[in-house]
Amino acid sequence: MTNNQFDPQNSPEFAEPVAPQKLDLQLNLPPAIDFVEEKPSELEIENPASTSKNKPVLGVGFLLRVSTAASHFFAEAAKIDRDSITDWQMKPARIYTGLTFTGFSALGLVLLMFYISRFHPEFARTEWVKYFWYQYILLVSLGVAGMSMLGREALRRPLKEQNYLDERVD
Repeated sequence: MTNNQFDPQNSPEFAEPVAPQKLDLQLNLPPAIDFVEEKPSELEIENPASTSKNKPVLGVGFLLRVSTAASHFFAEAAKIDRDSITDWQMKPARIYTGLTFTGFSALGLVLLMFYISRFHPEFARTEWVKYFWYQYILLVSLGVAGMSMLGREALRRPLKEQNYLDERVD
């Protein structure tokens, strides 16, 4: 075999795809910490300004509640089997994401126009795009991405039609 001949078995484009590995969330929760509040000394009582530097901003009880809620959330998330989620169940999430992109883009463009008209009245409407090009392109791109997501969902075949066509053998 010469160097000019094509061998598809050695080409990475034609290699078998690697099977996705399952994601396992392992929760290594530390043991509960017993917090005991110490009584302030006489010096701390007389000079409260010196003790305020050492006190945490959030209370210990609040932090423990947040930590417990987070550990419960991750424990529930670890129980979800991603392979059992169907395409039909993901449709609302895709629609909401597309609507979010489109809505944020529209809101951003309205706020950008308001900002320019309020704080830069000397600009003509054609100069708006010239001076605020990056912001304008960012927001328009978000809108186009959202509309593309919505269009893709609108052009998908219904689930019943997909199953019927997939089972048919010619």
